[in-house]
Amino acid sequence: MRNQRDVYIERLKKAPEPPTRVLVDIRSLKSTKREDIPDPTDVFRYWVITNILSDSFEQIGNWNNEIYDFMQEAMELTGGYTLASLDVDIVFNPRDSVMLRWLQERSYREAQLIQGATDEFVIGALWNAVYEEYSIPAAAEYLKTDFGFSQGRAERIARTEIISAGRSGQYHGDKQSGIVIGKEWKAAHQDRTRAGHLEADAQKVAFENPFYVANADGQLEPLLFPGDTSYGASASNVINCRCWYKRILEGEPFEET
Repeated sequence: MRNQRDVYIERLKKAPEPPTRVLVDIRSLKSTKREDIPDPTDVFRYWVITNILSDSFEQIGNWNNEIYDFMQEAMELTGGYTLASLDVDIVFNPRDSVMLRWLQERSYREAQLIQGATDEFVIGALWNAVYEEYSIPAAAEYLKTDFGFSQGRAERIARTEIISAGRSGQYHGDKQSGIVIGKEWKAAHQDRTRAGHLEADAQKVAFENPFYVANADGQLEPLLFPGDTSYGASASNVINCRCWYKRILEGEPFEET
């Protein structure tokens, strides 16, 4: 992330001045004596995307490669451990087509989300710099101190992907075992546990069916397991999630709730 930030700062140094229209818009916005900084204008967003974020698609590819390789390794380890913990004579298949398709979709979706958020952080940071009074040193400083490139965000991304990789390895290991018939959502009962995740606690579904869990807006979203995004679950439902699921095996009492 720091390398990415440094590339953007170098482009900033070579970029043309923001369009006159941007400065005119800012003067107009300031004349309203707003206490808060308004959202970036469309003209400004276009200037940043053209001059600073011109390789976002390439950056998504880089993130995708990093996430795919890491998650594949972690899934193989946790999937193998999962099958070893069950009473089955099966060796985890790392070339399972269902798992690899899930991995491809997950890694690319995560790469898009990460880079999309980074783009917005960059636009927001540079808008704040221009709104105050544009200069390259000031704009560069905004990028250096923005949360988008912080250690905290890097740790959040790493934590989310590590936990997700472990859960996905368990899910695909359980799937390959053929003896897991259901699963029960188990919320992490902690101070920061999301309300929707606490509400989902003890929810039981057939193994291949998704749980339905409320996101930050109260909308129910389907997740195959905590942290899953294969059905398009929003970031508010997966980032830093510490929930897990309990497997229900053949022969054990089970009723969907």
